[in-house]
Amino acid sequence: MPLTVHLEGVPAFPSEQTASAPSTPVAASPSLLVTKPGDAMPLVSAAAHRLPAVPPQRSAAPLVPSDIQRERMDLFDVFEAPHNLPVAAFAKMAGKSRRWISYEIQAGNLLALNVGNRGQRVPDWHLDPLKHELIQSVLKLTRGADPWQIYHALLQPRSMLRGRSALEGVTASNLDKLVMAVSTAVKESEWTPLRVGGRVVKQRAGKGWPGHYSY
Repeated sequence: MPLTVHLEGVPAFPSEQTASAPSTPVAASPSLLVTKPGDAMPLVSAAAHRLPAVPPQRSAAPLVPSDIQRERMDLFDVFEAPHNLPVAAFAKMAGKSRRWISYEIQAGNLLALNVGNRGQRVPDWHLDPLKHELIQSVLKLTRGADPWQIYHALLQPRSMLRGRSALEGVTASNLDKLVMAVSTAVKESEWTPLRVGGRVVKQRAGKGWPGHYSY
């Protein structure tokens, strides 16, 4: 059975019109209607093509640091305080070579703080002769003690100084008393928790003395 193709919008030739209208009825042949692209009806409506609205992204809740993280942040703040100088900067202030300052630290004549791999910091208190003598005397009486314990003992308010620290109230006349008071505080702190920024920093047993603090 022949297939008849009709092109929509294209005029048929007379011969085709004559041929397409037989005088006698015949069995209908299958036909294919071809239309222009613009005339075709869309199979899917425009509404069906519309993508659903993307819901607004929820803002992430702020992360709350843990106690350990807060302890570390407090420790970094103290370590990076303006009066705690890197070794090179302290050597320049003291008019000494960096090598000489490193030797004094190893010999236990200078108080040096460290946190992880951030290097060492030396308090500028050593630039004051009287404070330097106080710190050096305490270092000699507390060999092996954690520098952080000595650091905080020097800043601890004392009733004998009406609430001032040893560094604030040291004089030539009370130097010996303050050396003993600070040294005693350092030894006592080996058995009590250390507070940094108002928080307790946990102890762990260490080699050489029982109150070693891990930073």
